[in-house]
Amino acid sequence: MLNAFLSTMGLSSKKDDAIVRADGVVYRSTNISGVSQMAAQSFDNELVVEKVGEYAYNLSIRNLDPEDEVPVYVTVPLTRHVQFKKVPNKGLGLSSGFEFLDAEGIPVFFEYLGEEEDYDVVYIVVAQACWEAELKQDSAQQSEEASVEWYEKQFPGALPQAPVASPSASVPLTSPNAPTSRVAAPEGSTLVQVNGKYLVAEFTSYNEEKDTYAYKNKGLRTISIIQGANGSYFLTIADGSDLELNVLLSDSFDPAFTSKEMNEMEWSDVNAEQSYIFRFSSPDTATQFKHVLIPSLYETKTQQKFNKLGKNDKINMLMSYDFLSDDEDEEVDFSESDEESFEQMVTVSGAGVNRPTSPEKNSFMAAGRKTDFSFVSRGRGFGVYKMNGDEVSYQKSVDGLQDKNGHTIDPESMMVHDEDEKLLMLNKRDKNSVYQMDIETGHMVSEFQTDGMTAKALIPITHNAQSTPQKDFRLLSGAGFLRIDPRIAGGVVQNEVFQWSGATSKFECAATTADGDLVIGSRLGKINLYSRERFAGGGRGVGLGDRKSATTVLPGRGDPILGVDVTKDGSYVVATCQRYLLFYNTHPRGLAENAFKKPAAKAMRPPMKLSIRPTDLKKFGESNFKHAAFNYNGPETTIVASSGKNVITWSVARARRRYNDYTIARMEEEVVGGDFTFNSDDKVVVALPDSVRLNVRTPKKNFRTPTKFRL
Repeated sequence: MLNAFLSTMGLSSKKDDAIVRADGVVYRSTNISGVSQMAAQSFDNELVVEKVGEYAYNLSIRNLDPEDEVPVYVTVPLTRHVQFKKVPNKGLGLSSGFEFLDAEGIPVFFEYLGEEEDYDVVYIVVAQACWEAELKQDSAQQSEEASVEWYEKQFPGALPQAPVASPSASVPLTSPNAPTSRVAAPEGSTLVQVNGKYLVAEFTSYNEEKDTYAYKNKGLRTISIIQGANGSYFLTIADGSDLELNVLLSDSFDPAFTSKEMNEMEWSDVNAEQSYIFRFSSPDTATQFKHVLIPSLYETKTQQKFNKLGKNDKINMLMSYDFLSDDEDEEVDFSESDEESFEQMVTVSGAGVNRPTSPEKNSFMAAGRKTDFSFVSRGRGFGVYKMNGDEVSYQKSVDGLQDKNGHTIDPESMMVHDEDEKLLMLNKRDKNSVYQMDIETGHMVSEFQTDGMTAKALIPITHNAQSTPQKDFRLLSGAGFLRIDPRIAGGVVQNEVFQWSGATSKFECAATTADGDLVIGSRLGKINLYSRERFAGGGRGVGLGDRKSATTVLPGRGDPILGVDVTKDGSYVVATCQRYLLFYNTHPRGLAENAFKKPAAKAMRPPMKLSIRPTDLKKFGESNFKHAAFNYNGPETTIVASSGKNVITWSVARARRRYNDYTIARMEEEVVGGDFTFNSDDKVVVALPDSVRLNVRTPKKNFRTPTKFRL
């Protein structure tokens, strides 16, 4: 019997009459414009082989999502006519799996996400079930090898394959990503090809009050994803044999799937000064296209295979490109006063002060957490500035920084510490040391080695630790972190060193909640949430950087995470990428605790993308965001970030409702750093290359109604 076989493999029936189960994703074949493609039917599934009678077995694909109304997608009797086959490498960003024919003879692909060593077991079970069904004999009389050999002789050839469409290679067109160049249609393999309506709008048609463009319907078109040479991917739109649009997928291509049915895709091109919509013929068709486009984008951005991601990571990646309106999101506590106050606020340039003449330039800034002082790095020293009401004044300079051996310190990162009495800094010239300065005297009082770890960032133990007498702090490296306590010999707390060999985490930035929970962003585009209990017990060599060790991994888009910040209670996280910010609610509806405390990957909503609208990009220049932050102290009401010469602020309450309205202050020079002043959510201190400015949001009548800008 098959149960006897499974017991020899260390497996057994899990429940009811199931012989074997396997987790995965089910894809059903569609046929559009004569091109067969596989469209994902559902993500959270299991393949089940169950005994239904003597020498009789069924193969079913069941839905594990309790909110889905379809509990079973496929059920077929297991016979040789099912043509169940292993597919070691499906391609299109999918993992290995199995293909078979459903009861209507339509191809089904099941992407296998179970344990690798059990992949062959599933296939052997199906082969033996078919052997029993055909010969009406107990498979215990037959060896595994003989059953599989018999089974594979029962059907000729392979399952029906999708024909590959060959794009025209002779039609020249203008590429929207390079509007001045003429390029030929890409040569390669068509991965997906579907139909829909194509709409185009010029930036000049933008209506600021309604936040809409005047789109012109170009009619029915075919949209395709083509895989070219050297791992490149192209999006093309054609009217029959006439190619109208050819876009090389890159970091700058940023689509959003919109409408309540998610059957539209929107994107813009700043260089071409155009906005585009492709309205697919159905939500299923949009899903089919998205399941090829997003893996292609991910592989372009990261140079890594999409099929190496875990199941939840794949789901989160796909969902992160969906735009959900507030009526589709969870209810939030949103007072009218919060909304009105933000609508009446605009950012204006405030008073400023120039630094005394110096050949060096300001490079970054650290804002005080208990005082109104800010510290601006400049060459091998820094300047101290004080906020007085709506004014900023220069206090003093600390130059010629040196370590205990007289070697020059070139500050790369700074963090105020110990009630703003100390200043911690990292050195460009020595990545394995941390320096502590007494701010009042300007003397370097301590120097700590990092236990061989290459320092990336300084992290307070808790969200408010910098404003307290707390002495210890954390240090982040690309592959771990440690705790440093100046009160012990050497500084490093040895049982709280988390570092592992061969890690590929590429940690870049971190922040902490009031409870000491930790959020870490990486250059791989991942955002890991850890509860303090995960590392409070310590232990060198603990594999904390492993994705499975995080309490929850927030969905990203594959772009490097350059900065993260979190609210005191851990409810919201903002992550900085070069072209946009991602705003996360870590407390999904229905969960008693946030995603730091309890795993919540399946319950997480897609992040809200905060970005500058294309018409503003055309006016102010491309996005190049620096570290975004919530206001410090008091309720977190505002997010501030800088990009180029711009200082941008968003309302937290509005972002919670998935609005992307913002205010912009245009500075005279590139912004090198910006943060809220102490205990304020309407004053932002801004460091420019040769000066420091204070920006204040002030009332302005008839400010336009904020809108839900998506792209």
